[in-house]
Amino acid sequence: SMSLLLEGGKIVNKLLSWNHLGRFTFSAVCFTLAHALVLTAYRVGTSASEVVTFGYVHMPISVVLSYFAFKRRYGKLEWLSVGMMTLGVL
Repeated sequence: SMSLLLEGGKIVNKLLSWNHLGRFTFSAVCFTLAHALVLTAYRVGTSASEVVTFGYVHMPISVVLSYFAFKRRYGKLEWLSVGMMTLGVL
């Protein structure tokens, strides 16, 4: 209501953007699924260190897949930081 008073009717279209709502909902569902999988891993008896280690391994895999799938170009410092994070997990 405060946005409507200060910005006018144009802001309502931005606040109720279906595109942004869809992107947010997709991200929220993915995070919810990830937390459900972590809880399931704990429930079946997986140790906390294994869950955390597996959780950190996804980052280097994501970087490599984005390099090939999306033709994303990373600089030397970005590859160095990914390598350091990967070795830090091990």
